[in-house]
Amino acid sequence: MYRGLIYLFGILLFLEPSMANILINEVMYDPECSDSYCEYVEIYNNGTNTINMTAWTIADNGNEDNLEGNNEDILIPSNSYGLIVDTDSRTYAHYDLPDNLIWIYVEDSAIGNGLSNSETVILKDESGNVIGNVTYNGAADGQAYSFFEEWNLTDPSPGKSNIGEETLDYNKIKITEFFPDPSGEDNQNMPNGEWVELYNEGDDDLDLLGFELKDNVGDEADVVITEIAAENTIIKSKGYLVIYANGVSGFLNNNGFEEIKLYDLNGNVVDSITYEGSDESVSWSLTDGKWQKSTPTPGGDNFDERQSIESALDIEEIYDLGDDKAEWGDIIRVKFYAYKGNTNQNVIWMWIEDKNNERATKKSKFSIYDKFQNYTLTYPIQIPDNCENEFASGVGRVVLSGFDATDYKELEIRETPECKNETKSARISLFEYELVESPEEISSDFKSKVKLKNNDDEPLNVDVWSYVYSGSKKYVKEEQENMQAVNLSSGEEKIIELNTKPVDIEENKDYRFKVKILKDGRKTPYDITKEIRVKSESIKKPIDSVTGNVIYESKGIKAQRSAVFFFSGLMMSLSMFMFWIRWK
Repeated sequence: MYRGLIYLFGILLFLEPSMANILINEVMYDPECSDSYCEYVEIYNNGTNTINMTAWTIADNGNEDNLEGNNEDILIPSNSYGLIVDTDSRTYAHYDLPDNLIWIYVEDSAIGNGLSNSETVILKDESGNVIGNVTYNGAADGQAYSFFEEWNLTDPSPGKSNIGEETLDYNKIKITEFFPDPSGEDNQNMPNGEWVELYNEGDDDLDLLGFELKDNVGDEADVVITEIAAENTIIKSKGYLVIYANGVSGFLNNNGFEEIKLYDLNGNVVDSITYEGSDESVSWSLTDGKWQKSTPTPGGDNFDERQSIESALDIEEIYDLGDDKAEWGDIIRVKFYAYKGNTNQNVIWMWIEDKNNERATKKSKFSIYDKFQNYTLTYPIQIPDNCENEFASGVGRVVLSGFDATDYKELEIRETPECKNETKSARISLFEYELVESPEEISSDFKSKVKLKNNDDEPLNVDVWSYVYSGSKKYVKEEQENMQAVNLSSGEEKIIELNTKPVDIEENKDYRFKVKILKDGRKTPYDITKEIRVKSESIKKPIDSVTGNVIYESKGIKAQRSAVFFFSGLMMSLSMFMFWIRWK
């Protein structure tokens, strides 16, 4: 009961004013069958929004009647017809009527005083405003007085378009995707929780306000389409509309057989589907006429995504190899891509194997919990010294495994170098870089020095820049504002001085200083990072008006102090107003 009241409130809240959207479209005042059984007035909603005609009236020259519907409210969807008849009407026995016709009744056995052959019919809204009227004269001999560009006598077509009029087909609305088992509670509020996606394959925008979604248990609607359950109720031509359960419990089953039906305002089934079983965080989607489990795509096109629920791993690149080969004792970095599909596994492992596929390093562990997400990570791995020749040199591989998927990338490791006291001798890199000078604490602009050395036989071009950051925020005007382009000849070493200009430094932050070095032929720069402190006097603080001391004032304290001043001013204004009233 309470759910119904909530949806009723939503419908009333978001209905558009009627204005001139409701038209008197056809009048049958002189039928071939009995007048008391076959008279009708057809109305038509030519707007884009559903109109509520509850408490409206219709009148002829002699009487005025209140309008009633089959339900508590008389709702006329966009581009739909309603038929006003008397309580004894037999129009259904004499005319071919569509199933989606909205039936509207007067409160007695005649429309007005009974429609004569000379009459003015007037339609009024709940406030007594005239919405439409039509005047006619003369016998019709079973024909209807209908409007298309102008009023004429035509063959009767109650609930259907007059000659030349276009009608809207709500059967063009299809259920194309639904989400029965979201992560967490099923009855979460939108945009979380359960939902059903609808698609309009027709050429007209349609208003679905008041349409209902039901499952196969009970007669009451589980979800009524209002702007409480969707971002709006109009579904565009060739567009999608997502309907959320929005707090409703027990709508879509996760186990066993289930059916979903979409009903129009007359209780006609617009579309229906059945399914059995579901997986957490996986939707059912309609693709090329077939239902399949897939990655949720609410409000978007569905594709053949049978592969999208399968996880994928890909080792993209291995960094810090001097000549595309590693040596025992090196630290290398591995860049990899991971896609977590429909799996409950949360861990990826990475390690290096030697030429004989024997694991030569410890396993590195990565935990990823969200399904259907892409991740690109770069992680270092320490290759052991292998001074005791435990592992075979040659072409080994990096292994990435998890989420029911595995990927490999070849890695050649050179013969064991000379070891002294079980310590590997230093390897000379083709390019060396080092932060040789930088302050531990800063207050404004500061200088740092970076050493660059080219050990290659070819000249090398390098870009170097620096900035201060905290988290994801960089405290400079532009990241590369102090970038320097450096040319290094073969065997040349240079000391580069960088001037860093931090801006908008804030209180209570953990700051870091980063130098980026990008050499020719490399896509991603090398990083040098260190923690750095900011002198407190370099941060602007408010002055205490009483002591003159510099203090720190949080936003909460500022808000409290502002509230005191606000309410003090308000009370003073009220006191002055009361004094003025008494004095007057």
